[in-house]
Amino acid sequence: MNYRHSFHAGNFADLVKHALVLWLVKTRAAAGSLTVLDTHAGAGLYDLSGDAVRSKEAEAGVARLMTDPDLPPLMQALADRVAALNPDGGARFYPGSPLLIADALG
Repeated sequence: MNYRHSFHAGNFADLVKHALVLWLVKTRAAAGSLTVLDTHAGAGLYDLSGDAVRSKEAEAGVARLMTDPDLPPLMQALADRVAALNPDGGARFYPGSPLLIADALG
């Protein structure tokens, strides 16, 4: 199977995975020491402004996330991380698991 992780960055499945990973790491780290092995990690940061097809996946995922005014806390935490990477607004830059985990662990 030929799966290009960067092609799907920011799509709806990525949002669910990353919101859950972020929550799990924060929750477990608060309870004590934590070691994280992410066997399916891609890059730490994605620039979503390139490939037109990739942009369509990101539009249906992270772009919608960033414009939703009523997010549940789990998704709001991810939206906050995306917003921190895009101080001028929008969702050009999207964090991958390595960056989310590193930030959550401090």
